[in-house]
Order: sequence, then structure tokens, then C-alpha cells
Amino acid sequence: IAPPLDLARELSRAAPSDELQWLAALARQRAEPESKLWKEEIRRFALSSQIGDQKIAATLLHTLDPSDQVSSLTALLRPGNPLATRSAALDAVGRLQSAALVDVVIESLEDHASLYFAHARRMLIDLTRRRDLGSARDWRVWWRQEEEGFAALPPREDYNLWRFQSTWSLMRGKANGTLFGLEPVTEAVVFVVDTSTQMQRLLPVEIAEGEAVRMTSLELTRRHLEAALDALPDGTEVALVTYDDQVKVWKSKLAPLNRRTRAAFLGELSNKLAHGQGAQLYEALAAAFQFPDIDSVIVLAGSPPSQSSVTAPDLILADVRRWNRFRHLTVHSVALHRESALLEELARESGGRTVLAQ
Repeated sequence: IAPPLDLARELSRAAPSDELQWLAALARQRAEPESKLWKEEIRRFALSSQIGDQKIAATLLHTLDPSDQVSSLTALLRPGNPLATRSAALDAVGRLQSAALVDVVIESLEDHASLYFAHARRMLIDLTRRRDLGSARDWRVWWRQEEEGFAALPPREDYNLWRFQSTWSLMRGKANGTLFGLEPVTEAVVFVVDTSTQMQRLLPVEIAEGEAVRMTSLELTRRHLEAALDALPDGTEVALVTYDDQVKVWKSKLAPLNRRTRAAFLGELSNKLAHGQGAQLYEALAAAFQFPDIDSVIVLAGSPPSQSSVTAPDLILADVRRWNRFRHLTVHSVALHRESALLEELARESGGRTVLAQ
């Protein structure tokens, strides 16, 4: 139910709580997305010293013209702002995927707070695919050489442009070091994997030219995970949460990747032979967010949430938003077999990516 526009306008400027002001701003954006007055207010919010105003500007940065996006992002990332504001602004960079923002994000590397530095560097890697650069000085030197003609990925608000829709050959072909085309850039990650009966679907997998075998979706997922884990460097910390009509956590603490932990991780998935009928995605996400000191969550799901305490997508998204409010984790998702608006939104809201493998 949309609130009256006059009320949304009033509350978007001032409300009893930051959360109510933010919700009113989202309602106003839906009601008058092309309003010049509203865009001007968003620009002013970026210059404000109030955390509530800054959050609105970071959330709606993608609605501004490209030139205004750069100036507003620069204002949001200024060192005097709260860490929560600057992290939310970096999340907006992930959604926009604009080469014009690289300069601004490089300046953020001058902040040596470990989590914030890692967040900014992760956004730069996502924009440029360069994983070999560390300090702000290294990035500046490289950017001076590469800036002219550089093109980042298309803006993420256009699903048809940025969402990678896998082909039959990708879904059923050999694993290539990615998760169905998703390349995780992480130092500490939790994998959330659906092991319900939907993952027992048999798929034809090509093993040689003109030769194919039938393999379950879960086994195919395990093979892609094996290739992705091999691509991650030793020392990357990982955890595994599997779910069907129950949620199971592989280890209570993050495990650093090495030859032994890779084998144990994949062995845990190989043992998932008896699958439950349900899909407790909500509880699995809650378990993933219990891990401290992670920067990413990757969800691989082949069925909609069922038998969970919460099954409505909007309510699941609202709770994930609340859990992630001060942590700013990046959530990536792989939707197996069918499109999932829930998985798309989980990724979009955190600056992550979603892959449709069908």
C-alpha cells in the first residue's frame, strides 16, 4: 500500500527515526522517480551531516545523473563521515559499476581501517578485475595508465544487461574456476548451499565432444565449487552452511583454505545423499550471518524457501537488510533451474552479483 505522496515527502525530509525516514524516501522514489526537486534533495542529503540523510543518498545514488553521482559519492566518502555511511556509499559503487567512480574509490584506500580498506579494495577489484594491486599509490599509478578508454561492467540497475544468464554449455559444461560464471573476490566467505530434493534433478553433462552423462544438480554444484575453491588462494577463510528441511553448519568457525580443508569441504557436500523435502533458506541465511569477520556470503539455491519460519521474500529481505546494516557484507547468489526475484534482490541490495544457471 503506497502512502500518500505528501506524507512520503514530509517524512523523507524529517521523521521520528532514521529508519522511518529511509522507508519514506523509498516510497517517494517509487512515486516520483523523475522529479527534479526530489533529485535535488537527494544531492543535498549527500552533503548533510545527518546519518539518516546520508543513508538515503547512498541508497538512491543510482537515480542521479552520472555527473551528480560522482560529486555525491565524493561527499559521502569524505573521511569525517561515519564508517556506516562510507560503507553504504561503497555498496552503491558495486551497484553502479561505473568507471567514473574508480578515482573516488581509490582515494578511499587512504583510510587504513582494515575492514573499510578491504571493502574499498573489493569494490575496485569488482570494477576493474585487477587483483594484484594493494595500496592507494599502486592503484593510482595503474589508473593513470589505464583510465583513457577504460570501461567497467554495465550499470547493475538494468538486470538484462548486467545479470549473467548462463547457457546450457555453462550450466552443464566443465567447471572453469567459477561458480557458474561467478568469480568470488573474497578473504572470508560463507557458502550457503541448497541440498533439498530439487537438487537431485538429473542433468545431461558433456564430458567429451558428443559424449554426455547424467548428473544431479548437487553433484554439478559440488564440481563447480571444487573449481572455485581451487581458484581461491590458500589462507582464504571459508565456511559451509547446507540446508533442506534442516540447516547444517560444517564447522562452527571459519577454516583457512589448504589442501586438507578443501578436501573436507567437498567431502561434506559429497555426503549429502539423503535430502529433505523442505528448503529452510531463511534459517540458512541467519546461520551464515552468525559468522564474524566475513566479507561475503554466496548462496546457491535450486528451490524457493519452504518450511522456513519466514517464507515471504519481502520479510526475508527485510531481515537480511537488518542483519547487514552495520556489517556491509556482499551477498552473491546463484539461482539454479529457474529465475528467483528473491536471490536477485539479495545480491542487488548488497552490491553483489546474481547468476541464473538454467
